[in-house]
Amino acid sequence: MVIASGAGGGGLLLLLLTITTIIVVFRFKRRSKRRKMEDRTQEKGSTNAYSVEEFIPLEVVEERNEDDVINVPEVITNTHYVENLNLLEDEEEQNEDDVIDVPEGIIDTHPMEELNLLEAEEERNEDDGINAREYLEIINSPSFELKREKIEIERLIGSGNFGVVYKATLDNNTVAVKSLKANATGNDKQDMITELNVMMSLKPHPHVLKLIGCCSSSGKSGPLLIVLEYLPFGDLLGYLRKSRGHSDNYNTGEKKPESKLTAKDLLSFAWMIADGMHYLAKMKVIHRDLAARNILVGENQVCKISDFGLARDVNDDIYVRTSQARLLVKWMPPESIFYGEYSAMSDVWSYGIVLWEVFTIGDSPYPGLNAEQTVYLLKRGYRMQRPIHISEELFSIMSECWSEKPKERPKFKWIRTAVNRLIKDTKIYINLDAYNDADYVNFDMAEGAQ
Repeated sequence: MVIASGAGGGGLLLLLLTITTIIVVFRFKRRSKRRKMEDRTQEKGSTNAYSVEEFIPLEVVEERNEDDVINVPEVITNTHYVENLNLLEDEEEQNEDDVIDVPEGIIDTHPMEELNLLEAEEERNEDDGINAREYLEIINSPSFELKREKIEIERLIGSGNFGVVYKATLDNNTVAVKSLKANATGNDKQDMITELNVMMSLKPHPHVLKLIGCCSSSGKSGPLLIVLEYLPFGDLLGYLRKSRGHSDNYNTGEKKPESKLTAKDLLSFAWMIADGMHYLAKMKVIHRDLAARNILVGENQVCKISDFGLARDVNDDIYVRTSQARLLVKWMPPESIFYGEYSAMSDVWSYGIVLWEVFTIGDSPYPGLNAEQTVYLLKRGYRMQRPIHISEELFSIMSECWSEKPKERPKFKWIRTAVNRLIKDTKIYINLDAYNDADYVNFDMAEGAQ
């Protein structure tokens, strides 16, 4: 019996050793495969010398999503972010348990650990998911409070994330009035309050939309109203497209561009946007939704940053999203898509995408790709290639904004100076003679996406 027991024990030990060996070999192969892919990505990512088709498996190439919007979980930390989007069919077959119960040690780790996630410092309300740093009520500021009866609404001119915008008059001056939609949720109301509070904290700046005042007695004499300066040419994206003779249903501007835009006009737009964003960064405001559609154009082609519904006024350098969000990923950096992290450097990435929109005169970023395909490519280090009419020097500013590590991206102060230098230079940085309109008609920005 003792001999039999010993033999049985030896067999069990042998079985355990065999299983352990199989697991070790499996992990080694997976890690080796991943390192090879990452090395290949890094080698090609530095030159942008590859095509989109090289990255996308057949299973991922599909019809463009209607609005290029995807829902991303609150913070996807310590999970393989592409596996969570079911985009790895080309690398290996996955069963349902592969995504949920992956052995510890096989999962991708955070590639940007120097960002020092603030998860331990974040306090979250379990009932509504509101970050403790976000405003929970309207800041009491009597100097901004307006008498509701003095505002005369003229007509609806636009619709946004959570609100509608009207053209109106206040003391014989034309203004824009933002209000909540009838079906607005509690989160929508919180976003509008956040926008109001952020704008009240800012001093007037020539390239940031000015807050005139508000009617905050919500529920008593009427809904919450935010009164803003009125810019007659509407959003920059539509302005760019209209300057080329294209229609744009999203654009809210009453006025159209008087003539075709020049290279100097485009560089001036880039400088004004950088100047406005430099001010916001200095004021510790993270915009989180910087895009050409959220920049307004006034008289003399003055550009102003607007739409602060997703903005956050933070004391620390990084804001961590703690609630599920519907995201427009084409304007977002990897750390925001995969980890819910936002900083002034994530706004810099978005600024680089805005430069693409500006210098292509209104083309959509990542042309021909939907949101999931864009995420798939970003995971592999893909960046958009240089348009033929843009100089290497100008494109280098764009590409530096898209550096993988946030700390390696330039600050808005540097960008503002660099673009200003290009404006004053006599060298041609945007050759509009080489610009082919037909190459930049990928107008896939859905009207309902904002």
